[in-house]
Amino acid sequence: MRNRYTILQSSRWVIPMIAVVAVITTIGSDASAQKSDKAHPLLKAIGYATTSRDKARELGSYEAIFAKNEIVGRKMISHKMNVKIRRKPFSVYMKFIKPEAGQQVVFTEGRNGGKMTVKPVGIKSWLGSLELAPNSSTVMAENRHQITSMGMERTVDKLIKQWEAESKWGEIDVKYYRNAKVGDRRCKVIEAIHPAPRKQFKFHKSRLYIDEDNGLPIRVEQFGFPAKKGAKPPVVEQYTYSSIRKNLRLADIDFSTKNPKYGF
Repeated sequence: MRNRYTILQSSRWVIPMIAVVAVITTIGSDASAQKSDKAHPLLKAIGYATTSRDKARELGSYEAIFAKNEIVGRKMISHKMNVKIRRKPFSVYMKFIKPEAGQQVVFTEGRNGGKMTVKPVGIKSWLGSLELAPNSSTVMAENRHQITSMGMERTVDKLIKQWEAESKWGEIDVKYYRNAKVGDRRCKVIEAIHPAPRKQFKFHKSRLYIDEDNGLPIRVEQFGFPAKKGAKPPVVEQYTYSSIRKNLRLADIDFSTKNPKYGF
């Protein structure tokens, strides 16, 4: 049986505390179907995400507050930090706000043997600066992704690749919301939902928040499938960029242990 695509449009949708306008596109229930005479609804979402990704790419370098909540193993781990991101060469500086306030990390792709340098705080500070591979067990014990995935561009690029893979299948609802808020920023939200667990779908629901004013991808959320019918889907990943300072000319010293401001 060929897939059916039903497009429902309404003038308003309501989600808690947010008045939104949504367009809902539902693909037929046969998840194995891969062909249709109509465009897959994720293609439009991928187009919006790609445009937003390119906006982030144009920044070159920036500073921001980065907050993440993610399931690592079986527990939720939350971090908040000031970050500096540079596109070429890809470089990251972090200074933790919480937990472990004051801990610092520097990393530049292709340098220092591919390792990141960590300056711990508290009882770990006696260890001095640590040279750690981004995929080391020590690092991955508290992170779902490596430092090489940091930044708005790379975060949303992972989502684009995910949606491109999922666009080969049916059983996908795509919704668009306006007038959502991330802090004080007005956002357009793209939400892709898979109604039932399938081996080809890693997440039940994915959301991309695009700043209405500057087009930047300031939040990505991934939700797991509910444990039982009627239960809320659990947050698996949530990455948010706020207080973004754009158009900066960050130099090598901003990502160096030799920066006197860092005190490595």
